[in-house]
Amino acid sequence: MTIASRKPAHKDPPNLGTGTPSKWFSAAVAATGAKIVPIKQRIACEAAAVIADTGHKDPGDCYLIATARVRRVPIITRDALVLSLASPNYLEVIVC
Repeated sequence: MTIASRKPAHKDPPNLGTGTPSKWFSAAVAATGAKIVPIKQRIACEAAAVIADTGHKDPGDCYLIATARVRRVPIITRDALVLSLASPNYLEVIVC
């Protein structure tokens, strides 16, 4: 989050407000009722497979994609690269 919010080339950086990324994240989880999924061996191995299968090298994206695949949940994104990986047998995405 912090890196994305500071990248000048990032087209739509997250607005962290004046607080810390940790406070922003805690507030976002509370507001949405999101469930935090720990990264265990199965997700870590799947993240490595994402790199091998797609050539995508952003570790954050690879862990998100891997988690979505393992948990069989869609990713809600507007990221063009992640959207390009969507297919019925690989990754479900919802465009936002």
